[in-house]
Amino acid sequence: MILALDGGATKTVAVVMDEDDMKIKGVGVSGPANLIAVTKDVAESNIMKAVNDSLNDASLSLRNIRKAIFGLSGMGDSMELDREGTALIRKLTGRNDFGVVNDGLPAFALSHLNADGIVFAGGTGSVAYYRLHGVTERVGGWNWFIGDDGSASWIAKRALNIGTLEYDGIYPEKRIVDEAEKYFKMEFREAIAFVDRSRDKRLVSGFAPCVSALARSGYHRAMEILEESAEYVSRIINALSRKFPAKPGISLVGGTMQAGELYIGMIMKRINSPVTVFYGYQVAIGGLITLLLESGVQVSLSLRDSLVKQMNDLLRKKGRGYWGEYINLE
Repeated sequence: MILALDGGATKTVAVVMDEDDMKIKGVGVSGPANLIAVTKDVAESNIMKAVNDSLNDASLSLRNIRKAIFGLSGMGDSMELDREGTALIRKLTGRNDFGVVNDGLPAFALSHLNADGIVFAGGTGSVAYYRLHGVTERVGGWNWFIGDDGSASWIAKRALNIGTLEYDGIYPEKRIVDEAEKYFKMEFREAIAFVDRSRDKRLVSGFAPCVSALARSGYHRAMEILEESAEYVSRIINALSRKFPAKPGISLVGGTMQAGELYIGMIMKRINSPVTVFYGYQVAIGGLITLLLESGVQVSLSLRDSLVKQMNDLLRKKGRGYWGEYINLE
């Protein structure tokens, strides 16, 4: 039995799989596990809830797990975070042999298996990985205050910034102001003050779908924000593509892709290449693929797609009441 966990700033997803029949036996979902976004106690609680829920589905315990990988956002950002993340997993599991990596690596495995290519992962934060001649490199992911361009937190912050111009009458419309007041459930100036005090990355990022909805409704200022995000994503992909001798495989992964065809189309028209799109909660499957590849298993695209479908089916069986707060599965 193998286990993979994907822990981000918005959600944590764990999956357990039987290597003998390539069947997913359990899935667990909980809140954020990013050590920058939440306290260590909250991260620990969410990681163990997701892990235990997946194990309970399979009627197993951690003793039955031969190999595991924990993909955590923030890993690789600094040596301190690497130490904290690794120590946390060792403390929670009592195992020193479980892998702890940045969540972008399983995202790459989900997208390209063991082949060269490029993946841009845009969720609450953002990071890109590319593999060329078997060597994997990371780009971006500089944290949400300085970087994470193109991500949900970036989209939300950019929108709130434009909202201040609406509020002050510099722009005649007040559509972002109105949406922000509905989302935060308080007057706009109070909402900005609250965000500034709390620095709650997950709360701020949750405003991004409101911005996407405004863009789909045709509000030009919201569309401009998505265009800016798409410009950043395409700039990264185009720069990395020039490193390859031929057109590489390109994938977009993460919650920002749930902005829909409007946003994805903005990216695609700038890179002029076909892309494969996955959603954030599916990255845990990339962890399973990573473990299989490490064990010498030849993973095919059909197996990858089967694992994604099995996970979706298990989540549907659990019902939206279980995971609806954290993920959007249509």
